[in-house]
Amino acid sequence: MHQQARNHAYNEAGISAVPTLTIGQQVVKGIQSAQTLEKIIQQQSNK
Repeated sequence: MHQQARNHAYNEAGISAVPTLTIGQQVVKGIQSAQTLEKIIQQQSNK
């Protein structure tokens, strides 16, 4: 089951890093600083 979930995440959902977040229309891969996340949230909320 675990391998099936990993295959789905990688092949179908396009997840290649952990964590992967979707903020608005932007996909954020890997660990980001709070400042970076705040900047992305601000940019996406202005769209």
